Amino acid sequence: MSKLLEIDPGPFIVFTSDVPGLVAAQEILGQDHDRIDFLLEGEYASSALLAADTKFRYHVHVWSFFRSAVEPTLETKARTKYPLRKGCIYWQHSEGTLWGLNAGRGGDHLWRWDGHTPELLEEAFSQWVY
Repeated sequence: MSKLLEIDPGPFIVFTSDVPGLVAAQEILGQDHDRIDFLLEGEYASSALLAADTKFRYHVHVWSFFRSAVEPTLETKARTKYPLRKGCIYWQHSEGTLWGLNAGRGGDHLWRWDGHTPELLEEAFSQWVY
């Protein structure tokens, strides 16, 4: 695919998340990778790398984070399929990968939080592919 998409076959990987997600990723993957960087989304959005490689020819963007608020359309769909018990809220975990211009995939996983224990209601509750 790298020849077809005219992208580097061994791209640099940028993983973005919130602080807990970055800590978890670094614990899982370790910090000794010369082709992977771990950044907050804001750091990546204003990075020289993104400015220099807007067509994603030399890097791949991978992200995973819990949103601070559930998107309204996702919440409407969730309430229909998974009504909340009193005292519970939804959590939306978004993840995805963009490895070329118009080449990526991602989705949102739906969680329920009761103040004590997170519960995965549905993996890939919504999905997208470029």
